[in-house]
Amino acid sequence: MEKMIHQNQIPLQIAEQGYACISEHLLESVIFLLERKRVFLPKSLLLCLKWQNSVS
Repeated sequence: MEKMIHQNQIPLQIAEQGYACISEHLLESVIFLLERKRVFLPKSLLLCLKWQNSVS
């Protein structure tokens, strides 16, 4: 990543290929929240999680 991402912002960047990339720390936090079912995610973030899961 060329640009630094502030921690108080959502580190969500759309790559040229069309998928979204987020940091591992945020991914872990999102999964934690999803397991507790206390968060609604935007479609772009859900697509990112789907991509992350398909890669790993």
